[in-house]
Amino acid sequence: MRPIFALTRHSYDSYTDYRRLVDLSGFETCFVDQMDLQDSSAVYIVSPVNGEFRPHLEAHGKDRRARLVWWNLERPDPPAPSPPLSASLDGLAPLVDAIWVSDRHYATMDPRLRFVVLGSHPGLGAPPALPLRYDFTHQSYVWGRRSAPIDAARRRWKEGGNAWGDARDAVLRSTRVLLNIHQTPAPIGEPLRFALAAAYHLPLVTETLADGFPLVAGQHYFAAPLGGVPLLLQHVLLTDEPTRAAFGAALYERLCVEHTFRRGVEDGIRSLL
Repeated sequence: MRPIFALTRHSYDSYTDYRRLVDLSGFETCFVDQMDLQDSSAVYIVSPVNGEFRPHLEAHGKDRRARLVWWNLERPDPPAPSPPLSASLDGLAPLVDAIWVSDRHYATMDPRLRFVVLGSHPGLGAPPALPLRYDFTHQSYVWGRRSAPIDAARRRWKEGGNAWGDARDAVLRSTRVLLNIHQTPAPIGEPLRFALAAAYHLPLVTETLADGFPLVAGQHYFAAPLGGVPLLLQHVLLTDEPTRAAFGAALYERLCVEHTFRRGVEDGIRSLL
C-alpha cells in the first residue's frame, strides 16, 4: 500500500508543521479533491477533514477501492458548543478505514481510534543559536485556562513571542525552554508542538500528560499539573544549562532519530493490513 497525504486546499496555520513534516519525510501528496478513490494501491491520509472531503467522496467514492485514513490531530474535548468526541466520530467513522490519533491515552477513549506516533524530522528545526535571548516560548494562542500560567511566566521570565516563518525560527533557536499548556482540560498531548520542540533541541515543560508515549516524563520532558506549571518552569530555568540541554537532546533523539514522522506513518500503514 502506498501512503499519499491528501492536503486541504485551504491552508491552516496550525497545520504548517504537519505539512512540513510530510514534505521533509518524502511522502507523496495531492489535494483532497484529487484523490483517486478507485486506486486500490493507495492509502490516502487526510488531516484535517474539512468541507472539501465529503463532496469529493460523494462524487467519486462509489465502490471505493482506495483506503482512507483520517489523522485526527484535534483535541477530544473541544469547547462548547462543539460536539463531543463521540458525535464527531459517528459522522466520519463510516467514511474512512481508520482514524489515527497521536496520543495513546486519547486512543483509549473510543475503540474506533488507533494510536499512531507523530514523530519529527531534523529538518523541521535547527540547533540552538547562542547566545540565547529568551527564557521560554509557547507558540500557542493564549486564552482560557492557558492565561494564568503563561501570565505568571511572563511576569518573571523573558518570553519569545509567537511567530511564523523566519521570525519563529529565530525565536525557537534563541529560547531556553518550550512551554506547553493544554487548550482544554483533557490530559492529552500536543504532538505537533512536541515534534517542533524536538527538532529545535528544546527542553519541553508541559502540563501533565496521562500517557506521553513514546516520551517518558523525567527523561524526555518535564511535567506538572496546571497550577504547578509556573513553579516547574522556574525550576527548569534555574537548572544548569547542561542539564537542560540534555533534556533537549533526549527529546531530539526520541522523535527525530528513533520515532521519526516517517516511521510513525509506516507503522500506521502496516496496522491496516
